[in-house]
Amino acid sequence: MEIDDSQLNETNSNRVEKCEDKKDISASGEKGSNSSNLSGTSDSNLNLKEGSGNKGFQDRRRLRRNVNDGKNSYNKDWMDIERKNLQAYEYLCHVEEAKEWIERCIEEKIDSKQFEEQLRRGIVLAKLARIIQPGVVKKIFDAEKLQFRHSDNINYLFTVMKNINFPENFVFELTDLYDKKNIPKVIYCLHALSHYLEVTGFLHPAVKDLVGQLEFSEEQLNTVQENFEENGLQLPQFRNVEAAVQKEMVGKNQLTEEEKRELYYKK
Repeated sequence: MEIDDSQLNETNSNRVEKCEDKKDISASGEKGSNSSNLSGTSDSNLNLKEGSGNKGFQDRRRLRRNVNDGKNSYNKDWMDIERKNLQAYEYLCHVEEAKEWIERCIEEKIDSKQFEEQLRRGIVLAKLARIIQPGVVKKIFDAEKLQFRHSDNINYLFTVMKNINFPENFVFELTDLYDKKNIPKVIYCLHALSHYLEVTGFLHPAVKDLVGQLEFSEEQLNTVQENFEENGLQLPQFRNVEAAVQKEMVGKNQLTEEEKRELYYKK
């Protein structure tokens, strides 16, 4: 069967029209439209309908550009919350590090929930002082209810730190602990003391790094944040404490083994 040129041209013309129709439909969803509303399609896909079962996605926090100022800034509230959570988490890890170090030194387990109160009573600190310099601690006041006489236990540690020439800039005040004015400074002091003792030859290694290895509840993180905000406290530079101690040690002569025994174990 022969096909003349006019029939062939008509067939090709029909094919072209069908192709044009398909392009219009794929781009806009409606035949005959010449523009593509990609942004509108994208938004409709991201906006979840009620009852779709994807509530977790709807509630998810995201970093977002601040379109109001036209700059590449992000949601400040979100970043501030994350910063405070991280600060609280790191602080709680440092508290556990100090507790674990004291446990190794005095060879006793300490309840994490009661650690702060045990520090305030000074019993574990007096035991720590007795390990460092046994002759300093005369009698430990071990009443369960907090009393001012517990400050005698804390003073034993002050005496030991002075005897071993521990740098004063790391030492906390009695009110920081007993009156809970600055517990983070107390924890920082214990960290510094552990590094100082390790450098000068104390038997027990310094605190271990537990950041990233522990988990805490949201309630615990919130409690720490509230305490920091209410009392205007700042997190000490725990990451730099070892370097700070070593800097204090520069220029000081290393102790001989005999001097170490005399310093730490004299009766």
